[in-house]
Amino acid sequence: ANADRRAAAAAAAERRANDWRQGGGGQKQNARIAERREKDILVGKITELYAAKGDDPPFGLASSDLATLRRHLERMRDRK
Repeated sequence: ANADRRAAAAAAAERRANDWRQGGGGQKQNARIAERREKDILVGKITELYAAKGDDPPFGLASSDLATLRRHLERMRDRK
């Protein structure tokens, strides 16, 4: 009886954790948020490097994917 109640409570808690109305969203949403955060950080770093040189960053930089932004940042750091 206690085990059944615990299992039911655990299942309900898991459903709530994945319910978007409860602030959840599951692992997919968390991965998207983490990717967006990393992308924003990379765009910020690249923009700072261009500003330090007195140049404007490339148009459409923020619309690049993560791999492109990482390569761009590495190339800019190598040129210093």
